[in-house]
Amino acid sequence: CQGDSLTWTLGVLYTQAFWNGSNGSTLSFGTAVSGPVTVRAIGLNGCPAEDTVLVSVLAPPSANLPDTRGVCDGDSVLLEAGNPGYSYVWSSGATSQTILASDSGLVTVNMSDGVCTIEDSTFIDIVPHPIPDLGTDSTFCNGDSILLQTGMANASYLWSDNGMDSARWFVTG
Repeated sequence: CQGDSLTWTLGVLYTQAFWNGSNGSTLSFGTAVSGPVTVRAIGLNGCPAEDTVLVSVLAPPSANLPDTRGVCDGDSVLLEAGNPGYSYVWSSGATSQTILASDSGLVTVNMSDGVCTIEDSTFIDIVPHPIPDLGTDSTFCNGDSILLQTGMANASYLWSDNGMDSARWFVTG
């Protein structure tokens, strides 16, 4: 996987080794580049040997979860790990690509394609339901008006006339 490194070591049966132009009994390198790795070695018996392996660097799965996800108290939120076809292990123990989360706290998922593995996480923030308070019932005369206020800041509104732009609403009789 990108970011990993590989180390190959020849056994004690060889006196010399040449790895892609370097020499020594061990070759270590980061896997930033895919391609062939060839070793030429001379055994204790003086006989040469050669082997080549093809290194394929794979991109790890992508992380898709938001840093924080708010959900109203009593509701749940669908978390989707992405990366179809991978294996998944969530902090809850679930092994599906998606889960429903309804508890506050950190949720993690490990995703693997059998070679590369990545962990992603999100924080579930439980938000209380808003409780609007328009006051007591009111009676007023035809032609008069009354001001209704929700008493809630930082909320969205939908009044009975489909108005949505204010925490205040004038009713005219």
